[in-house]
This record gives sequence, C-alpha cells and structure tokens, in this order.
Amino acid sequence: MKIVQSALEMLGIVLLRFKLLPRIWAAALIAVNLTSLFFVDTLYGQAALAAVVSGLIIMVILYSRSGFTRLLGIGHIFWVPMIYWLITEMPFNDGRPYLTE
Repeated sequence: MKIVQSALEMLGIVLLRFKLLPRIWAAALIAVNLTSLFFVDTLYGQAALAAVVSGLIIMVILYSRSGFTRLLGIGHIFWVPMIYWLITEMPFNDGRPYLTE
C-alpha cells in the first residue's frame, strides 16, 4: 500500500505543487505516456508501456526511500534503449536515424 501512496504523492507534487508551465508539461507527458495503452496490441506499444511502467516502479521506490529528489530522473533510463530500438526498427530506414539523410 505504501507504493500506491508514494505514487499518488509524486503525482500530487508534480500536478499540484509545480509552477504552471512545468505542471502543464507534466500533464501532457502523462497523457502521451498513457497513449501506449491504445497500442498495447503491437510490439511497439508493449515496449513503450514496459518503459513507462519500469520507470514508474523505479521512481516510486526511489521516492519512498529518498523523497522528491533529482534521483527520480534515473527512472527515465528505460527510454534510452527503447528509443534506439524504435529508431533502428523503423521499416523505412537501414538503421540510421531518418533525419540524418
């Protein structure tokens, strides 16, 4: 139950205590991350959802142990391999980022 409480506390801090612009940005990011649920039937959607959930678990554990600190940024590490994989798996390219051509 403490995990759920920590997750809700983090959400409250981000959406209620941050200044207006960071609050809007965080709300937009939450909405974008939740869209992976619409694509859970695809491998790419599952990868995005796995990155979101894995990062959230790490952030909640860190928050419950050390509070709202910069350490929470470590939860974003799961996006790095996922983004690399998504770029290299794009059907229209040969492993190079599309914008480099």
